[in-house]
Amino acid sequence: MNINTPAGHKIICINPEHGLACSSVPLMKGGIYTVRAIDAHSFLTFIFLEEVPEENFNSVMFISCPFQNIPLLGNLLIRLLSFLVKLF
Repeated sequence: MNINTPAGHKIICINPEHGLACSSVPLMKGGIYTVRAIDAHSFLTFIFLEEVPEENFNSVMFISCPFQNIPLLGNLLIRLLSFLVKLF
């Protein structure tokens, strides 16, 4: 995912097993989450989510949602992308 994703933007979990060392809270593959904050380091980036404020997650678990700025269709396209991630 883009580590410059601003707070409030939606991201989709694509690999929930990859970051369990960082978090004790399981995420759902294809789940849509909201970025609260990003803490980027030289070799690791932590993502903080609005939905799970007490935990941090590895950035490789997510993809950014590129459709958020499209009026009316953005939310539909994000849900479609989430559905496709769940299939694969």
